[in-house]
Amino acid sequence: MLTLTKQSWRALAAPLALGVVFAAGAGLVACGGNNSMSGPGGSTTTASAPLVTNVGDAPMTTALSAQVTVSAVDALTSSGQSVAILPAPRTIELGPLGGVREPLELNSLAAGTYTGVQVTVTAAKLVYVDPSTNQVVFDTNVALGGGGSSASASYTFSNPVTVSQNAGVDLRLDFNLGQSFDLSGSTVTFTPVITAAMGDIDKGTPDDLDVRAAGIVTAISSSSVTLTMFDSGASITFAINNETDFDDNTTAASISTGAVVYVRGSVQSDGTYLAKEIDPADAGSKFGTQFNAAGAGRVIAVTDNSSGQLSSFQLVTYTNFAAGEIGREVTVNVSSTTNYWFSNWAGKAGVTAFDATQIFPGQTVAYVGNSSDGGVTVSALSVRLGQQTLYGTLGSTVSSDTEPVTFTLQLNPMTLFPLLSGAADVTVTGGTDMRFGDSFESGISEVTHSDAIGIHGFVEQDVSGGVVSGYTEYSTRLGMDH
Repeated sequence: MLTLTKQSWRALAAPLALGVVFAAGAGLVACGGNNSMSGPGGSTTTASAPLVTNVGDAPMTTALSAQVTVSAVDALTSSGQSVAILPAPRTIELGPLGGVREPLELNSLAAGTYTGVQVTVTAAKLVYVDPSTNQVVFDTNVALGGGGSSASASYTFSNPVTVSQNAGVDLRLDFNLGQSFDLSGSTVTFTPVITAAMGDIDKGTPDDLDVRAAGIVTAISSSSVTLTMFDSGASITFAINNETDFDDNTTAASISTGAVVYVRGSVQSDGTYLAKEIDPADAGSKFGTQFNAAGAGRVIAVTDNSSGQLSSFQLVTYTNFAAGEIGREVTVNVSSTTNYWFSNWAGKAGVTAFDATQIFPGQTVAYVGNSSDGGVTVSALSVRLGQQTLYGTLGSTVSSDTEPVTFTLQLNPMTLFPLLSGAADVTVTGGTDMRFGDSFESGISEVTHSDAIGIHGFVEQDVSGGVVSGYTEYSTRLGMDH
C-alpha cells in the first residue's frame, strides 16, 4: 500500500496536451437556418453551423486523476467580439484518454471569421505520483493561478479562420497540463496554458475524430444509444449501424436504460457521432440492480493471499459510476468467482488472455461489484482490462511500417507506468487496428531513437512460473509525445 502524503516537487516530466474539438453536426440544427445567438457581426439572428464539442487529452504523465471545471469557452472574432461556445460549466476528467477525445457538448457556432479562442477554468483537482518519493499525493483543493475564483487563457490562431453555414468546424484546444499545474510551492495551483487550431471537419484525420465515452444509458434502440457522461454530465447520442461492434455477446436489444456502457466512436462528416464499439460494464446489467459499485482507474498496489494469488488491489479512480467519486482510492477484493475479461478491441490489438496475474501496480482496469461502505471497498463481480498511454523513446529497430509493427519502447522513468510498475521498457506490438498519429506521414520509420513518443493500448505483464519477465503493450495508437 502506498503512503498518502503531500510532497512538493518542482516539475513534471514530459508535459502533454489536452485537445478539445468543436465540429458542426448537420443533425443538430438545420444548416442555413437562423439561430438566436449573438454572432460575429453582433446580430441576434445570424446563420450558424451546428457544433459538436469533444474533449480529449494527452495528460500530465504522472497524474492518476486530473479534473478541470471549464466554465466558458469563447471563440474570438475578427471584430473583437467573443461568441460563447459552452452553454454551461462542465467538469472533465483528463486522466484516461491518452490522446483520444471525449464528447462534451452539442451546440452551434455562428458563421463568421474567428481569430482565436479563450477558455475560463473555475476549479481543478489532482491526484498524482510524486516521482521523487513514488508516493501517491491527493490534492483535492487546487488553487487557481492568480488567487481568484477563475483563471483564463487565450490563444490567437496563426491565420484567421472563416466559418460558413455549410461546413462543420473542427476546433482543437490543447491544455499543456505539465505547465498548467504548478507543484513547486506548498499549494498546488492551476493556471491554464493552451494552444489551439481550427479547420473544416471534413479535413480532419480519423485520428482527430475518434472519441471515447463512458456513462449511463438513458435511451437505446437499434439505431442509436444516448448516454449521460459520468464526469461532465453531458447527454450524448451515438448512431448504431451494422458495423457497430458489441462486446460481451450483447446487442442493442439486450442493453436497458440505466445500463453502464463504454463507447468507442467517431465524429462523422455530418458532425454526428457513430458508435464503433459498445462495451457494457457488466453484460448490459442495469446500474443499481445487479451491482452497486463500479468504476475504472489505475492500480497503485496489490495484495496476495498466503498461496501467492491475488486477493485484492487498490486503485485511484478516473471513472466512478457515482457522482463526485472520481479521484478517490478504492480497494477491490477479488475471489474465485470474479470474472476477468477484455474487450473485442483489445482482442484486435493482440490480447489473447486476461486474468488475475495481470493485475499489477501500473495496470489500468475497470471493475463492477458490490459494496456496503459507499464504494470504498468493493467485492468484484468482474474486472476488465483497460487502456493506457506509455511514454518513452524508441529502444530497438522497428520490425516494419506495416502491421504487425513490433519494437521496444524505452520508458521515460519519470512517468506514471514505470513509477508504479518498476518497468524500464516494454515490448510494443501493433494489432490490425493500430493507428499512426498525425506526426507520422508514412509510418513509424520516421521515428528516431531521440524522439519522444506515446503509445496508447493495452498493457500486460509476461509471466512464466510466477516470475515476471517483462511487459508487452498491445498498441492501438502511436503518436509523438509533445
